Amino acid sequence: MAELKSRLGAFLEVMMYSLAGSVPVAAFFILAFFPGYVPFSITETGTILILTPLLVGVLFGFMLSERDLRSVAAGTLVIVISSSVLVTAFIMSPILAGVASAAPAVAPGEVLEIYIAQRILLFIVLSFPVLLLGAVVGRALSERVVPSEELRLELEQLRKETREWHELLKSKGGLKEKSETDVPDLNVKQEDDSAKPR
Repeated sequence: MAELKSRLGAFLEVMMYSLAGSVPVAAFFILAFFPGYVPFSITETGTILILTPLLVGVLFGFMLSERDLRSVAAGTLVIVISSSVLVTAFIMSPILAGVASAAPAVAPGEVLEIYIAQRILLFIVLSFPVLLLGAVVGRALSERVVPSEELRLELEQLRKETREWHELLKSKGGLKEKSETDVPDLNVKQEDDSAKPR
């Protein structure tokens, strides 16, 4: 029962961080690809598309320092899927609301479904590798800066075993030195015997 609770807690933690990370990724993707919807102009769209998933991935991996790499990779996939849903909802929202027959960015001869599929596939291709790289880097940094509880216990156990080995070697070394001093020097005795007059 305790193991089931811990697994459920880990699953909920990964899902919560994944859903929270999908919001800025989708928002900055929309910001880069649909500049007509924002009140300010964007010039460096490529920088936004690369840096945002990278930074979100690093933070995501840093927050999941207690989890294994499989959980981090699965959470990255959840970020991409939920971000794709948000981007699709944004593109389809004028049609779903009934205020427009097609998205404003679609050309007159272009099919809306193909347009949406192209944007979503481009988003997945661009974001998933960068997110995964950032998550792995963030987790590696977190292990350096804030090691996990399991790693701390392993390091403490290793230190304890190392201290025990040092004490054992010291005690063995002391016994060896003592045994060497207790053994009489036969060469000296032979020299003394040869020096006696016959």
